[in-house]
Amino acid sequence: ASIPGLIQHANLTEASATEAIAMAVQLAMTARDQFWNEYKNCSKNVRRKKPLVAGSVGPYGACQHDGSEFHGRYVDEMTIEELIQWHKPRIEELIRNGVDLVAFETIPAEKEAIALMQLLETFNGVKAWLSFVCKDDMCLNHGELFSDVIEQFKNHNQAS
Repeated sequence: ASIPGLIQHANLTEASATEAIAMAVQLAMTARDQFWNEYKNCSKNVRRKKPLVAGSVGPYGACQHDGSEFHGRYVDEMTIEELIQWHKPRIEELIRNGVDLVAFETIPAEKEAIALMQLLETFNGVKAWLSFVCKDDMCLNHGELFSDVIEQFKNHNQAS
């Protein structure tokens, strides 16, 4: 959920929308911690890492309610800075409320991926994963070659 989406479709104020995001993070962390405490008490012979809570961030197009999250053509009319400013409040809330990492998911266009990675760099030490939606085995839904796009991010120290 985006802050503008919660305001528009759930009739929340901006403060209530940010509170809803905070509550979602807290619920996820509480569930993870409860699982972890139960797991440690009953699985003494099995070693595993503590699960992480990822804050999910989908594409801008999802808030348009017109299917544009699949084709990504909205990036043709937006700047990288506009995309950054749209994503920033939600990502700030997720990080402020303690997610372990950010999950940039089903991104359809290179420009939006660049915006998200630039925004991520403003949050020191925060890790993320970046996933795309592709129209075939070579291209993102917006049309860019997946191999060209991923080349830009393969050595990014905050993302995988």
